[in-house]
Amino acid sequence: MSARNYTPERAEYLYMKTKTLNEKEKKTVPPQHKGEETGAAEQVEAADKETAVSIYNRARQRLMRVNRWGAVGGAAGFRLTDSKGKPVSGFPRNGNLIRIDLPGPGPKKGKGYDWVKIEKIRDEKSKTRDEEFFSIRVRAIAPPGEESGPNAHFYTKDTTNSFMVRRVGNMVYASVKGRNEIINRQPAGLFDRIRNTLVGLFASKGGSHLQWKSFLKGLLD
Repeated sequence: MSARNYTPERAEYLYMKTKTLNEKEKKTVPPQHKGEETGAAEQVEAADKETAVSIYNRARQRLMRVNRWGAVGGAAGFRLTDSKGKPVSGFPRNGNLIRIDLPGPGPKKGKGYDWVKIEKIRDEKSKTRDEEFFSIRVRAIAPPGEESGPNAHFYTKDTTNSFMVRRVGNMVYASVKGRNEIINRQPAGLFDRIRNTLVGLFASKGGSHLQWKSFLKGLLD
């Protein structure tokens, strides 16, 4: 396998490219209507198709093992749960939740955790092209059992993140695309409002981009 060398110019190109969606991504990533639009991307070029398929399958497996995301890259911890917040093992399903443990104090609303819901999983292999695609889309939510209340996340319920891996021939791509990112200032407690504002500002100013770049490199490593 030969990986591309990433100059600052190349890294910036890949970051801006996340705002341009291919046909498969358009079926996963929601339209951008309000708030911030963020993203990160990585790619590797394999020496041959067999190596590319191996890299893609490994990245796909890593993306499916939510409970091991923390070991892939970044500073957060992740735990897959059922709809009631009970930890589960195995591969994710639509409707499962992910409990996120960010560095520093978590929201009191979520008992120290940020929460997202898996709302769309796609796993496709083209019948006409040498291409494969896998994605998981999550949405920021209220804590389990309080679906109608304020979010237990530093972003509002408008916010989604789409995690994607794709192979086209000898190229393997990994990306994360955030859409409609709006800081959650709804919680009643002053602590959560301040905390969400600080974390949300850090994320929107490039913090999430750096974290997801580390995660994506881990997927393709």
